[in-house]
Amino acid sequence: MEDCPENDLESTMRQFWQVEEVPMISTSPDDELCEKLYVEGYSKLPSGRFVVPLPFRDSKPVFPESKDIAIRRFFALEHRLKKDPVLKQSYVDFMHDSSPPLYWRVGRVLETHPGSDNVVRVVTLKTALGTLKRPVVKLCPLPYSL
Repeated sequence: MEDCPENDLESTMRQFWQVEEVPMISTSPDDELCEKLYVEGYSKLPSGRFVVPLPFRDSKPVFPESKDIAIRRFFALEHRLKKDPVLKQSYVDFMHDSSPPLYWRVGRVLETHPGSDNVVRVVTLKTALGTLKRPVVKLCPLPYSL
């Protein structure tokens, strides 16, 4: 270090800090509002936890005509389901797929549908409300004794 001229050391240090400097990113008004809320609104509880206010937006998003579109689609679906009872039953079954097996309808396998590899993945079931096709993974065998 003693051999280095002072302006070489200074220019080297200047280059180092220019390379290591984190670039300033322009912030959006929402980001500035969040930071302001944090700086002005945080507090520390006796337990050691920090409380920070949530940054809610004042303006609501605008969805033009979305309610009208949703209502029209609902009525169109309702009309389709009234015309086709099999589709309605499939739709209801689909909606109830997430219910626990205890609430599934009891049915009897009428027909198996093996694939091209002779593995059965779909069956036709007979329930009290009619027949429907279901994947095997959606079936729950009931316990029985001989």
